[in-house]
Amino acid sequence: MIDDIDLIVSVAIDYYQNNISQTDIAKKIHASRPTVSNLLKRAKELGIVKIYIHHPQYEKHKQQAIIKEKYQLDTVIITSDGGDPNHHKELVGKACANYLKNHLPNLKQIGIGWGTTLYEFVEAMPPLKQADIEIVSLIGGFGIENVKFHSNHLTYKLAERLQGTPIFFNAPAIAESIEIKHIFKQSQLFSDMVAKTDQLDAIILGVGNPTESSTYRKLGFIDEDNAKDLERKGAIVDILANFYNQAMEEVPSDISDRMIGLPLDHIKKAKKRIILASGEEKIPALRTLLTSDFVTILIIDEAIANGLC
Repeated sequence: MIDDIDLIVSVAIDYYQNNISQTDIAKKIHASRPTVSNLLKRAKELGIVKIYIHHPQYEKHKQQAIIKEKYQLDTVIITSDGGDPNHHKELVGKACANYLKNHLPNLKQIGIGWGTTLYEFVEAMPPLKQADIEIVSLIGGFGIENVKFHSNHLTYKLAERLQGTPIFFNAPAIAESIEIKHIFKQSQLFSDMVAKTDQLDAIILGVGNPTESSTYRKLGFIDEDNAKDLERKGAIVDILANFYNQAMEEVPSDISDRMIGLPLDHIKKAKKRIILASGEEKIPALRTLLTSDFVTILIIDEAIANGLC
């Protein structure tokens, strides 16, 4: 029976075109329901039945599965084409907000970085009551301009949206000298911040390429000479005041030597490590970061997804 082509075709037509249930087909051909199921399976194996999914979201879901498997991630979210680069950031930020609001009940401490994409995420976060949550800043401030992109400001705004408690990183992100950086890192304040971030439930960070696209450059913290120096030294990953090369080795430079941030090895202890990114220029940085076992949740735009598949 299982190799009777006429029967296989007849059962396939009844099930897929005439919408007859497997139970009713079984009665019709005087067989068991498992036999009908096997006949339908055989129809697929022989190419008699081919199933196609016609939907705009199909390719996106397929890419998400490929990237998730390729880099061993927990979750991958790809946003739709947003037109201009700013809209791409906005869509990635909204996707992160949607993801986070569905997981808030399991989170007590969230660490947050800085930058334009994280700003879009915080702006997209709806007001929710999560009074027992702490939002922890993971990096200090960058002067007195463009404050809305700073980690402390984003920490305050997100805590306000969630009715939680903000924990600020009260330090400059870039010290005036290496000596000042060393003094600060020996302070009780820095020790307290390190301890506070020891058991974060989640961290949310942006990633950049310091020689191609970086918030540091856009806001004037890295000039052309700094960028060329970093490029000569192979820096392609810019994350939380740390620059890395393709082997995920720290890249020393005048500016990175003065940056004050928490080391990635430390905040890697967080259960959920969420990375947001938009713009195909960030693909090399993301490839490197993804191979370091740092990322667990990736939220990206279509251009990056195409480059990572």
